[in-house]
Amino acid sequence: MGDGDLGPMAFRTAAMLSFPRLAGSEGEAKARERVKVALKAAGLTVEEEWFYCGDFAIRVAARWAMVPTGAMLLAAALLLKSGWPAAAFVLALASFLPAAYVASRAQSGFRSGSKRPAYRLANIVGRLPAGPAPGPAVILMAHYDSKSQTFPIWLRILLFIISAAIGGALVVLLSACAIILMLGATCFFAPVILPLAIALFAVSLSFLGNRVGNLSDGALDNATGVGIICEIAARLAADPPPGLALRVVATAGEEIGLCGSLAYLDAHRAELDPRRTVVINFDGCGRGRVPSVLAAYGLPRRRVPAGLMQKLDHAAAENCIPLKKIYIPAGMATDLMPWRRAGYNGLDFIGPAYQSHTPADRISLVNERILADYVKLGHELSRALSSRF
Repeated sequence: MGDGDLGPMAFRTAAMLSFPRLAGSEGEAKARERVKVALKAAGLTVEEEWFYCGDFAIRVAARWAMVPTGAMLLAAALLLKSGWPAAAFVLALASFLPAAYVASRAQSGFRSGSKRPAYRLANIVGRLPAGPAPGPAVILMAHYDSKSQTFPIWLRILLFIISAAIGGALVVLLSACAIILMLGATCFFAPVILPLAIALFAVSLSFLGNRVGNLSDGALDNATGVGIICEIAARLAADPPPGLALRVVATAGEEIGLCGSLAYLDAHRAELDPRRTVVINFDGCGRGRVPSVLAAYGLPRRRVPAGLMQKLDHAAAENCIPLKKIYIPAGMATDLMPWRRAGYNGLDFIGPAYQSHTPADRISLVNERILADYVKLGHELSRALSSRF
């Protein structure tokens, strides 16, 4: 398999999956069968791992995450204006607890608390035919479901960042002003606090209009990711690195709460040593001029482990591939994040898929050359990880 074949082959797999496939829909079931075909064609033994999950994360948590914080800060601003600085101070300090809790849960995955979960889904898992190997485990991961939303992903992330910035400023201003007033001095910036609180509450309410649908082909998010891991797997199956325990996991239910990733982690945690397991996740890859990696995310920042990033940098340099490193502070979660929180190493390849979650996310947007670069990087990194890092 030559390098010139990589882009077109990954593209064909992505095109085969580019149709609406929201979790629980007929499209999702059809995609599941096509993923099995693609992984078998890559030379892997394939099995389904079924699980149950709910949709609380996407239908409730993601839409209501900022509303309690916005309401509490608005109430604190009104208390301050009404002459109750001590109460305003306490409420301001407590205001970020609801949003911080939801953000933490979003990045670790939501388990269904219902006795009758909404969905029965399946992860598709591929392994090398030779069976389990004694060496380090590399898990190539990408989700195969799709969704549409009222807000495109760039707008959702922007609104979360704006909310966090205004909210953080309000907490500081409210706390400082409350202390100044309790000391009997004049707070000169008090007039700006209530307008900011009203603006934050309005932004928090806007999330309620972001509804989930099944109108996106999901070419970039994330048919391309599945295509990439299939082609990496084919190269590794054709020439397996000695001792590498390869797993290829196409997850279901990522778009409704990282459900498939969390289910696979729960099912295999006992057999996967965090010191000898690395997860390489592909999500939203297929556009842009150069491949991108999520070098850090969240508040405070969680960075890719230095040793793993060094191996990726070396792979990029060896193949003369420029690599863009990005940081996203808020507004998104990936299948890797539950694993990172559980103590595993890994990284996200994630591209500028601005059309994600919209009907515009079609196969015509995909750049075959970029797919080839992602395949090369993923392949070289997997081989490098066949020895302990």
